[in-house]
Amino acid sequence: MSQVGSWVNNKWSWKAEWRHSLIAWEVEEEAHLMSIFEDTVLCLGVMGKWVWKFDESSGYSISSAYSRLRLVEDGTYDSIYEVFWSLKALPSSMTTAWRVLVDRLPTRVNLEKIGIVMESSMCVLCGEEEESGSHVFFTCKVAWKVWSMCSKWIEEAFVYHWDACSHFNQFYLGWASQKINKYWRCMWIAVIGEIWKQEKFIIFKNCRVDCLLIFTLGQLKVWFWLTSRVNDVSFTYARWCLDPVFFVF
Repeated sequence: MSQVGSWVNNKWSWKAEWRHSLIAWEVEEEAHLMSIFEDTVLCLGVMGKWVWKFDESSGYSISSAYSRLRLVEDGTYDSIYEVFWSLKALPSSMTTAWRVLVDRLPTRVNLEKIGIVMESSMCVLCGEEEESGSHVFFTCKVAWKVWSMCSKWIEEAFVYHWDACSHFNQFYLGWASQKINKYWRCMWIAVIGEIWKQEKFIIFKNCRVDCLLIFTLGQLKVWFWLTSRVNDVSFTYARWCLDPVFFVF
């Protein structure tokens, strides 16, 4: 404790010292941290103890911490995340899509926020706007074309949002059951992964943008996931591509 503050006139004063100079976003985080500390009242001569305030009777546990992390401000589970983690996609693809939902992928805009200097912050796919998470996956003309292919394939019109959580929530078939929508939303996971992979191929392998390839690989991934991970699903890849609606019946 003596390393992060001292007693001044019988009142504890916080003082954080860091190993390096803080960059802009870290200054904001420090201010938030100190605001939390200021709500903590220390009493001189009183022995302190650890208390897990979210479950003082049972104390801290991994399950209670996980439950707390999944709670939203009004105390209920966020339904979008509940649906998301119930999907039958592969863990690696789920992780990538999850990072998009919480805006934690290393897009060029996010890299600049943590002080990494980029030659350009422009989108690799279209070269027209800064490469933020919302742009590269949802408002970029390349991404928009791929999502439009999904709409045309399923013969369903969607109003796509620029926000990741809203976009995922709207990727929904109103006439289908909850079970079928879990299958359909795997396509959202697959497309997100393929857009991100295509961007890396352009950067590191000098490939060209190919919207049809992104869409087709997304179809293939979802077909593989469903036929290998869901017991009551069985159809050929050709049938899946030509008539995706049939599995509803």
